[in-house]
Amino acid sequence: MEYSTPNQQGNNKNRGLKIASIVFLFLLPVLSYWYFGKQTAPLRIAWKYFEYPESLPIIQSEGATIEKEFRRANGHYQKQDFTWAVIALNNTIRTPQTQHVIAYNLGLCHFISGDAAAAVKDFELVLNYPENPLKEKAKWNLALSHLHNKNQTAAKQLLLDIQNNHPIYKDKAKRLLAELE
Repeated sequence: MEYSTPNQQGNNKNRGLKIASIVFLFLLPVLSYWYFGKQTAPLRIAWKYFEYPESLPIIQSEGATIEKEFRRANGHYQKQDFTWAVIALNNTIRTPQTQHVIAYNLGLCHFISGDAAAAVKDFELVLNYPENPLKEKAKWNLALSHLHNKNQTAAKQLLLDIQNNHPIYKDKAKRLLAELE
């Protein structure tokens, strides 16, 4: 019969702890990649499909004040100073002809600067204005903003609508939906 001393029993416990620690250290990167990779996948996909315009869409207006503020906002946007672009756009006088363009441009600035929740609100505003040429682009960017904001359900609903009803983004919506599955 073998007997172990209390010191030998302690060494066996330490050996088990060392083995568990080593296994944990090897598994930690794998588990981290799996967990955080799943969390950031929608964000990566949103950026993959986002079309970064060189300049903001033009505000069609006769007013010199409106055009001046728009030029200021576009200058900040082109310098990638999105905070000041947002400030300039918020200072632009809103008229029935400019509301949807200002909201769309604010949505672009908010998306690019990482404020997806504000981008969602801005692009939703654009969709509320009837007969505007930015509606289809706004719907596409709204879907991407929902992905950026980790709301895959809303994004998928919009992408299905885009796939079925909007020819410009139909193929992209189909590919993006496949990536989300």
